[in-house]
Amino acid sequence: MTVVFRGVVVFIGFPLSAGVQTLFVSVVVERLQSEAID
Repeated sequence: MTVVFRGVVVFIGFPLSAGVQTLFVSVVVERLQSEAID
């Protein structure tokens, strides 16, 4: 049961963390672009 639960956490957590990283990068890029424009 623990192994299955751990598998589910990894299966859900990995894409979630990847999505958060992508969102963070996009926000940083937007800030850098806005500063470059100014």
